[in-house]
Amino acid sequence: MSPAALKREAEEDRAEEYRSGRVWRFTWRQVACIALRRWTLAEIQDTLGEDAATALPPLLALRSVTVRLPEYILRTLETLATAERTTLDAYLYRELVEFAGTWAEEMEAVHPGFRRAYFYPGRA
Repeated sequence: MSPAALKREAEEDRAEEYRSGRVWRFTWRQVACIALRRWTLAEIQDTLGEDAATALPPLLALRSVTVRLPEYILRTLETLATAERTTLDAYLYRELVEFAGTWAEEMEAVHPGFRRAYFYPGRA
């Protein structure tokens, strides 16, 4: 991401958190947050390639699944994803993140590292 793109993203967010006087300063966490807003997790993992396994928490690894849904639900999801100019995968991911968060405490007990993946790149 270019410096100009970082500044543009920061200005659209909360610019005061990225500035120290007249100088722009970005922590690694801020850059990671901007990247996750700008690109899908799939795009980030594809770009990182084999490095994704060491750069990201293990429970952020993508896994393909097959589900069977009624046609009306699938059409709704596809229509909403298209309206937001995103993929069905990315749309479902955003919809399911909040659901997963409601179970963060219980899941951490069963699947250590859950909170780290859920709150990535922020607090754990």
